[in-house]
Amino acid sequence: MFVKAFAAYNLLTTVSAALLHRQSGATHEAYQFRLVANVVGADLSPSVQGNGVAFNPYGCRGPLHVATKVGGIPWYFNGTANALVNLGHWGGYETYAGVIVTPGGTATMPSNNRVEVGCNQTTPELRFSNDAVPHLTYGDGAWMACPGEVLGDDYSIRLTYKKPGQLTLEGCADIELWPVCADDLEPEPFEGAQMVTCLSDWTWG
Repeated sequence: MFVKAFAAYNLLTTVSAALLHRQSGATHEAYQFRLVANVVGADLSPSVQGNGVAFNPYGCRGPLHVATKVGGIPWYFNGTANALVNLGHWGGYETYAGVIVTPGGTATMPSNNRVEVGCNQTTPELRFSNDAVPHLTYGDGAWMACPGEVLGDDYSIRLTYKKPGQLTLEGCADIELWPVCADDLEPEPFEGAQMVTCLSDWTWG
């Protein structure tokens, strides 16, 4: 039931849009998918377009990065809790790492809270839109990709969240999170796992 850790991720490296090419927009359903950034407003330099979302594969607690060359960590959607999880075993009693969103800030300015993963815990009510190109949503807010120094962190690009009405933090990119089918991996469905409509024909590298 466990997905093996991937040692190939370079979490501190950004990648240009040339590394990820959308072919036609075709979709199909799959249990496993990766999340990639689609820039919809302000961007960074180099661009974060096509960057995969990942975390340290040797632990199930910590921030999510938007800075990987190889497409990112594979995810499942738990339809029972409406949550995103990565299956794995990190030496304890953990069976998954779940995505945790912590909104904050004022009416107009978001907090510097990072979107993180936590051992055996998740934020419920994550969903995928019904658009032609589906994207991950949480409430009516939006995602940002922020250099660590903007958040008082290190130099990695972190995934963050802003609530409706909040401005984009200066120095951050406005992004959507698109699911790309992880057809290169053998799915290991679990109770509650739900198939997701994801993009089919992308070329990595």
